[in-house]
Order: sequence, then C-alpha cells, then structure tokens
Amino acid sequence: MLTIRDAQMQAFSAALERRFVERVSAVLLECWPERFNGDGPEGAGRFVLRGMERARALEIRYECDLVRYLGLLCFLGEDFEHEILRQTELAAERRLDLVVESLERE
Repeated sequence: MLTIRDAQMQAFSAALERRFVERVSAVLLECWPERFNGDGPEGAGRFVLRGMERARALEIRYECDLVRYLGLLCFLGEDFEHEILRQTELAAERRLDLVVESLERE
C-alpha cells in the first residue's frame, strides 16, 4: 500500500503553487507588461502571490476563479475592491460574474 506523508503532500502542493505562479505571471506579463513597470517575471510573480493571499481571504479557491480575480486586479489595480467579493455565501464564480456585470454597467 502506498502512503503519502504530510511532508510529501506539502512539497507537492508547494511545487504546484510555484508552477501556477509561473504560468499565470507569464500570461499577465504578456497581457499587461506596463503593469509591472519593467519588474519582469519576478514582479509579476510577486503580484500573483499577493493576489493569491487576498483571494484566500475572499474564499476564492478554484484556479479558474483565481485567474479571473488576478486578471481583475491586474486590469483595475491591486487596490481594487468590490463589496460583492466579500459575499462569501455566494460561490466565487458567481461573485466574479456579478463584479464583471456591475463593471460593464458603469
């Protein structure tokens, strides 16, 4: 029987997170190079990590929702907040849909 220890799971999770940060920061850097003021991949990676921290507090957990949230932060600014995002009784996907809809109306 195969046993996966906690330390192995933590290492696996850390590796997955690093790959996610690298992938998403590359896309954000390509789409919004001016956002990172010449900081390159390192600056984009730091941005993604800060956004992930905020997303955790908002209970945004799925990768597809997290990418949408990071895109909003990149497009609208890192200080972007919206009351709808704090309504954690709604699914993250729905909250993000509502935010986008409200921005389209403005």
